Amino acid sequence: MNILVVDDPFSYVVNSLTSLVYSRIKDVCVGIQPSNLVVFVEEPSRREFGDLSIPLYRLSRVCGVGVDDLSDTLKDLSLNNIFSNVEIVKGYLNVFINEVNYARILADTVRIKGQDYGFVKDYK
Repeated sequence: MNILVVDDPFSYVVNSLTSLVYSRIKDVCVGIQPSNLVVFVEEPSRREFGDLSIPLYRLSRVCGVGVDDLSDTLKDLSLNNIFSNVEIVKGYLNVFINEVNYARILADTVRIKGQDYGFVKDYK
């Protein structure tokens, strides 16, 4: 059993999503880095649109490609074990978090960090 301990489980999920997206668009979206994609990640207003989404219209403007081309590039996005499903609906890449695996990451992090969980270390 692999134990994954992270400082911020939600940021870990967001960064995992941006890394997956970047791996697919890096050839058509020249000059963009995974860290640039974080600003595009949103939490949808309704659950049926996933847990996280990326508006492809905004991303396509930055990439300089059409939204249909970007959608085609992302339609077969390979997911890691953090995500359960991905859909492209009305110009949005909608991603669903695998709640069991996310809960496992959160529980392992809290268990290992104990009372230190949630506190930011001051490195002064």
